[in-house]
Amino acid sequence: MTLTGKIIDENFAEILSQHPDLSLNDIFLLDRVQKKKEISDDECRYLKKMGFVEGRKPAVYLSQTVIAPTKDEVLKKEYIRNRGFDDAYYKNLIIEYLLWDKLPDVLDEKKKRNKMQNLIQSIRKEGKIKLIKGKTWVLKP
Repeated sequence: MTLTGKIIDENFAEILSQHPDLSLNDIFLLDRVQKKKEISDDECRYLKKMGFVEGRKPAVYLSQTVIAPTKDEVLKKEYIRNRGFDDAYYKNLIIEYLLWDKLPDVLDEKKKRNKMQNLIQSIRKEGKIKLIKGKTWVLKP
């Protein structure tokens, strides 16, 4: 079989050149992912199993494993924007935004963290929040 055409996305072509072991089917599936076209549940499971994609269907995106060898900073930034950060990071941002700057400057980092933990425990004792599975605080109804 002969496929002819021109390179539309040079970044994607570079990804393919870094992975010569990809099958033709893998290439077509990855092309659909990078073009944000729909793939089936089975195709998504296969690509995840192979480590080619991350995310949840329908919002899957090329994985770090696929992008890393290219050394392309644009692709790496896009990956980070797609992946986001873990929940703990966002929770920490919220707490720091809401409270960190409001704590006295006389307190060092360790003392500020202790103060925040004490405040959380106090709110828990008041029955306003509860701990779920030993790691997540939620408001009580």
